Amino acid sequence: MSIDEELTQMIAQQNAYSAAARLVSVADEMMQAVLAWCAGTRA
Repeated sequence: MSIDEELTQMIAQQNAYSAAARLVSVADEMMQAVLAWCAGTRA
């Protein structure tokens, strides 16, 4: 495997990791919003 191919693969993996991290972040924000809404309805 050439260095160019390895770099291309590494960049693709970094992009996939970044997308997964954004997904987790959005899921966390949604869960925080749901919990805040639930806490607000019980007050």
